[in-house]
Amino acid sequence: QVSLPGMFASQLGDLVTTVTILNDGDGVGPYNLKTYYEKIFAEDLKQSDRFGTAVDVDSIAGMMIVGSEWASALDPNGNVIEKVGAAYIFKKTSGMWSQSSVLDPGDEFLINGGRIGQSVAINKPYGRDDVTALVSAPGQAKVF
Repeated sequence: QVSLPGMFASQLGDLVTTVTILNDGDGVGPYNLKTYYEKIFAEDLKQSDRFGTAVDVDSIAGMMIVGSEWASALDPNGNVIEKVGAAYIFKKTSGMWSQSSVLDPGDEFLINGGRIGQSVAINKPYGRDDVTALVSAPGQAKVF
């Protein structure tokens, strides 16, 4: 049960509206349409990565980008750098999402606490076969 106090204006100030949503568990929504849900995970996900901080979907291209601003990365010497960030690209095939690639900041943006992936966008321009992804963090952005 969900209570939404003050949903409608009242001169008395104490009108309360209660909305009750019942789930019969059959997975069929209104108009007899089947409802599907899927939980998205990155293949190398750690609990502290803040996966899902930013999400963008291009439904026409069937692509999704998910930011993970606290993901760690390795520098060229193999040392772990914390909270560098990353973005994950997912492709929808036959109604199911699957990870297709990982966008990391690259050596030029590889700084501790860089948090790339805090903001993301994905778009398939009209008439082209490629997809453009924008991944950014405070003070930096990278186009893939």
